[in-house]
Amino acid sequence: MKTKSVTAGLLTAALLMLLTACGRAGAETAAQTGNAAQIGPEPRTEEAAQTQSQQAPQETEKPESPVVYEQEGVYLAVTLPDGWEYTIRTAQDMDQKDDGMQCAIDFWPESSPEAVFSFGYQPQKFGICGTEAAVEPFTLQNGITGTMYTGLPGDSFWLTVIYKTAEHRDDGGTYLIMASPGAAVWETTEEEFLRIRDSVQVGNAPVP
Repeated sequence: MKTKSVTAGLLTAALLMLLTACGRAGAETAAQTGNAAQIGPEPRTEEAAQTQSQQAPQETEKPESPVVYEQEGVYLAVTLPDGWEYTIRTAQDMDQKDDGMQCAIDFWPESSPEAVFSFGYQPQKFGICGTEAAVEPFTLQNGITGTMYTGLPGDSFWLTVIYKTAEHRDDGGTYLIMASPGAAVWETTEEEFLRIRDSVQVGNAPVP
């Protein structure tokens, strides 16, 4: 009987040790798993995502480059938006011209190549009188002032923009834009043309 009791006791002790070891192993595994979860990357919150988005470099639109023509005593610069074409008429090109301009930058919308706006310089004074044109004075951010004259006889449309620089003299020349694009073209290009008109730099080249 003692032998059986001892044997049974030994088996019971061995079983308890085995269960204790299994319990410790399970606890250690759970602890390691918990540590691994803490070491890993934290889930991204909405605030963190917004912060990262704000720190990321943002793409910016490239500034438009002006079209420039310069000769002795004359400087013309105008910025054209996408969808407009241009050509430059130099003083040599204007030798055979009779429109009074000494030089010019002609530009037009791609959709209406016949509607040419001529931005140029006349060596003489230029004025408008005896018409029922609408008159609109304006001042550009660069300090240049001007007057825009528009008329709408019938289905046609014409405009003249005269610029006056700080160096303007009563006996000096005139920087101006002249065009007769027609009423239909003007309806679709007016907004862009006003941006073009206000981008002009004349007289002296801007200081870098």
